[in-house]
Amino acid sequence: MVVQYMRRVIEKKAKFDIMKLNCILVAPKTFIPVLFGHASDDKFIQPRHSDLISESYAGDKNIIKFDGDHNSSRPQFFYDSVSIFFYNVLRPPQVSIADKLEKY
Repeated sequence: MVVQYMRRVIEKKAKFDIMKLNCILVAPKTFIPVLFGHASDDKFIQPRHSDLISESYAGDKNIIKFDGDHNSSRPQFFYDSVSIFFYNVLRPPQVSIADKLEKY
């Protein structure tokens, strides 16, 4: 139900159907930084799928593999890597303690 809802929302706003998206064809034309994460024993979406997309991806990329399956808890190092990735990609403004104190 959630996938169908997201499909309609994306189709309406982005004008494409996510069910017709072929990541392998799009990856060589995509330059947005990406972090792939994949469980080594995932049987639902096999690790080779991430490998194929990552190999053909044109932009900055990193792939992290970890033990487990599709529904396993992710290890802490994966969450740390995601946090570092977002920090580096989004580049939040640097605010010093002195700047904060000046406001008070």
